Amino acid sequence: MGTSLADRAWGRESAVFRITGVISVIGGWFLTAGAAFIGAGLIVAAMHYGGQWVILLLAALTVFIIINSNRRFRKKAEEDNGDALFQTIISTQDKIRTWPLLMMYITEQQEKFMTYAEEKYRDITSAFITENSGILSKTESSLARQKTTLKNARRKETLCLRHLTREMAIEKSTWFYLSNNCCMGILYNLRRINEVCKEHIDNNFLPLPPRYTTEYEMIRTQISTLFNDTLELMRKGDTETISTLRQHCDEIKDTVSDTYHRAHDQLRDGDTSTMTVLYVYVNMLQETQEMVSSIRKYLRAFAKLRDSEFRTRPAKITMPTA
Repeated sequence: MGTSLADRAWGRESAVFRITGVISVIGGWFLTAGAAFIGAGLIVAAMHYGGQWVILLLAALTVFIIINSNRRFRKKAEEDNGDALFQTIISTQDKIRTWPLLMMYITEQQEKFMTYAEEKYRDITSAFITENSGILSKTESSLARQKTTLKNARRKETLCLRHLTREMAIEKSTWFYLSNNCCMGILYNLRRINEVCKEHIDNNFLPLPPRYTTEYEMIRTQISTLFNDTLELMRKGDTETISTLRQHCDEIKDTVSDTYHRAHDQLRDGDTSTMTVLYVYVNMLQETQEMVSSIRKYLRAFAKLRDSEFRTRPAKITMPTA
């Protein structure tokens, strides 16, 4: 700290963060020392009073932890090494050739996510209708892991962007980040739907009445079809059908909006005994509508990534003046 201040390596913008970092490191030393002291004392006390059996148990536990840690490290290393396309993009020296490879990589990762999102949407809604709390609990953990997966994929793709030409990186970065944000938005929608459904089922509240179940199953079918059409478009790379698919998103949003308003009116004027489950239902409809909006935005971003000249609306024709 003294030498950095003396040679003016720290400026006003960075000094606060650097000092905070130094204090954090020094504070970490004291925490580590305290934890090590207490932990060592507990282990020595256990060995002293427990005798040989405790020593053997601790030795077996230590071996298990070492083996399990090595196994997890090896698995992670295999996953990193197995990401051959990413390694190819990072190692290539031809910046012109980098973009087609990166577009292939982005499409592959986002296709996996869309497949995952469609599956989890069906699982969550089915579990809510059938009152299956176990599936909702598993889905909650799975969605948390998927957030980490998305963040790791985005980090890798951002590294790949640095291997593009400056002009290409500027042109594509906006649509790259928008497409990633749309995927993250869909994930948040799924997490919020799962959260309210799980809380409702865990409290053993009333199930969704049959007439609402019937109308929501029709919406579920439309959403699943939309996901599958999006996946088919991503596999073919055909941007010509995107405008039609975006229009289909608008139609689904209108359907969800009409259903939401009917449910909201029923919530305000209907039977108070179903009020709790209707709150959950209304929340599901809101998040579903937001999810469809994210898919609609994603389609435009995906098209722009593939073709910078893509237009969702026909260009205006300017009439010549006399």
